[in-house]
Amino acid sequence: MANADINPPATLLKSHPAVQALLVNTAVSARFARHEVVALVAKKWYTGLGLFSLMAIFTTMASLVATLTFAPPFAQSSWFTLALGVLGALGVGAQISLLATPLKQRWLSGRYAAERLRCIKFQAFAYAAAGEKQDGLHYTEVAIGKLDVELDRPIAAMQEFDPVIALGNPPPIKGAMDTALLAELIDSYRVMRLDYQVNHTRHCINQIREESRFPAAASEISFWLGAALGYIDLILGASNLDQGATLRQFLTLFLFVLSALLFVLERGRSHGAALERYEDYAKKLAAAGRLLDRATTPADFIEAVRETEAAALQELQAFCREARKSTYLF
Repeated sequence: MANADINPPATLLKSHPAVQALLVNTAVSARFARHEVVALVAKKWYTGLGLFSLMAIFTTMASLVATLTFAPPFAQSSWFTLALGVLGALGVGAQISLLATPLKQRWLSGRYAAERLRCIKFQAFAYAAAGEKQDGLHYTEVAIGKLDVELDRPIAAMQEFDPVIALGNPPPIKGAMDTALLAELIDSYRVMRLDYQVNHTRHCINQIREESRFPAAASEISFWLGAALGYIDLILGASNLDQGATLRQFLTLFLFVLSALLFVLERGRSHGAALERYEDYAKKLAAAGRLLDRATTPADFIEAVRETEAAALQELQAFCREARKSTYLF
């Protein structure tokens, strides 16, 4: 189930009755749902337009190269030039839409708000361990109020975002806590936050590695093959050995077009930066997990929570920085 950490399954809630209010935390989940929808819809449109523009421009350029090298008369055909013109115009229109519409800003601001809310929900566990369960819910209300003010200018908030400030100071411990309640806090936090994030991170790392196998390497190979064919064509042309010249010229131009498209695709996906970000996040989560394993007191648990949430906030900061640079624009 997507976002099970925000909307826990009923079976988990039944097994942790003492901390149900923290696990459900309706103040967070209601706001999270709104921002999540905005982020998902905007990202879908932004990515879709980006991929469409790349494919439209690639198809137009590849068809034009094939026509000029193999069948020049086609370039004089009205229906052919009209079809390529329409497809090219649609591709350029999609590029203009990426530049002129607020799709990317809506995606990033929605994702930023949703992830801040996710962190607020689980930072509340530290406040519950420091005092009473109600303290965690009170912290949630205060933190959401501050976030609402930030989100009045979401792009500026992202640019100025500081994980240290967002984490804040550790809550002061007010007194002894019931051992059973502490154990339930630790177990529920481990399952719904730490383990959930570890699994999410592993999934993202595997997915990025699969997706990035083709574009980056293929872009470099296409470029150097095109350069090599161009050099060969130059040598053979100078020596009047023009056998297969048409095919070589087509492949040279086609490979350069393909290389450019794959380069932009890789830049839009930001596979390299994303992989590095998630691998760094995984290391920090592992360190936080070791702290949580050793937690036997409220102070120990609060330290483990703060370590985990600091890692999540730093990952969010890295995402904001990385996503601003990624683009499908030529």
